[in-house]
Amino acid sequence: MHPDYAHRQYILFDLDGTISDPKVGITKSLQYALKYYGIVRDDLDSLSVYIGPPLQSSVRELLGFEGEQAKEAIAKYREYYQPYGIYENTLYPGVAAFLQLCCQEGKKLILATSKAEPYARQIMEYWGLDGYFTFIAGSEMHGGRTEKHEVIAYALESCGITADQAVMIGDRQHDILGARKNGIPCISILYGYGDREEFIAAEADLIVDTVADLQQILLGNAVFRNREQPLGLVVNRMIAHEQNDTQRIVHALKMHGYALGIAAGEGITGRQLQLLQAAAILHDVGINEAKRRFATVTPKLQEEQGAILAGRFLRQLNWDEDLIAEICFLVGNHHSYEVDGGPLLQIIFEADYLVNYQERLQREGVQQNQPSPEEIQKRFRTESGRRLFATMHP
Repeated sequence: MHPDYAHRQYILFDLDGTISDPKVGITKSLQYALKYYGIVRDDLDSLSVYIGPPLQSSVRELLGFEGEQAKEAIAKYREYYQPYGIYENTLYPGVAAFLQLCCQEGKKLILATSKAEPYARQIMEYWGLDGYFTFIAGSEMHGGRTEKHEVIAYALESCGITADQAVMIGDRQHDILGARKNGIPCISILYGYGDREEFIAAEADLIVDTVADLQQILLGNAVFRNREQPLGLVVNRMIAHEQNDTQRIVHALKMHGYALGIAAGEGITGRQLQLLQAAAILHDVGINEAKRRFATVTPKLQEEQGAILAGRFLRQLNWDEDLIAEICFLVGNHHSYEVDGGPLLQIIFEADYLVNYQERLQREGVQQNQPSPEEIQKRFRTESGRRLFATMHP
């Protein structure tokens, strides 16, 4: 634990290049805007240098625009970024777990980004991370508060924070210079878009390589006191993925509840219960992805896309690979009744059947959906599942 930083209660985080990797979304948005002005940039990597600086300065450097011309170019950038680019980013491995651990250890987290504040808030909500931050500070949509030192000053003033209480974490020189102008130190991270030469030139206070280094400096050897805590992040990530599809979100949460009920009766506990819960929460994430990619949904496509997404989400949340493999197996086979996947997959089958049966009843009524005794015997192989169905549908 670093003595100069560990006592500071408030941690200010940059967003792009620090919490998430926005390369695809930002470079495609810049490419789109440049094309409007007749400039073709096929090599997206060549635009990566503009990840981090305020958008206004990037427009100035790329196009030489100021004033109204710059506003027009930014509007063009946002024509792509708002519907598409904002979602074309990925969390850096270990970041979500680190944020959770910071909160567990009593730290107060502030987001301080040059990105437009509504977009920053939307990204935090998309990843299910907004609950960890006590304040989100960004630039104004129409051009105000664009410099990093202005954003940091706004965050400190809004939260009543003094300079000796805070530390900044970022990946570019703008974070270092903006923090220094406000009298706070900055920890510069090398897994983002800045490099050691840039940080040294800006006289960085401290340079680290990884998220694990940040944890050691700010939190020492703190560990999760409850290893099941990350399940809340899985719920948040599922909700963020489904966005406004309330029916799909409610379906997943009901499925999770039924799976818990059956598991309790079957004596499922510990690691097995954690696997079951994560799979139940994520079991249907492949539906909308299959629609988007293939314009249709079949059980097999849903399973395939769901397993891919579940693995991606859990890796972003820093879950262990052995857990991820088992959860992806459950998600990737939850319609494959012929597969003998053990007690967890059977509970997934039964909980999913219960939810789907309830939804059919609500749509069509009892008469059209009364299952035969043979159907119930086929679908429910656990005593707890049969008992739960009989209790709900005597």
